[in-house]
Amino acid sequence: MIPWKWWSGSHLTLSTHIKDMGLGEYQDGFLLSEVVLGEGILDMKKVVATIERAQPNTKLTLEMITRDPLKVPVLTDKYWATFPEQSAIKLARTLRTVRTHKSAKVPMVTGLSTAQQVRYEEANVRRCLSVAL
Repeated sequence: MIPWKWWSGSHLTLSTHIKDMGLGEYQDGFLLSEVVLGEGILDMKKVVATIERAQPNTKLTLEMITRDPLKVPVLTDKYWATFPEQSAIKLARTLRTVRTHKSAKVPMVTGLSTAQQVRYEEANVRRCLSVAL
């Protein structure tokens, strides 16, 4: 096992996954979903430049999953049961980010046939690659 102090102080990154994230709202909180590179809230040029500056030989792997968005129910009591020490300020900041950077559309696959889902996924991956290349 590699001692943590040695690992954390060195530049051993060989590869990393990159993805962009889209946001939306729903009644109990917000939606979070992978979206085509450049269509989400992340400044992908800045992300890639930061990685290249830190470790120029890092290999980037696209992570693009086309599925229904993850529902993050931040407006429910049950969600906060495991975060009793968190303040309303953090929630307000999160909701402000969601509302400021809301995506025009987050991917939804419910109701699509398996073949349609596969085509949609492939189209999203191809769009990501066209942006990245």
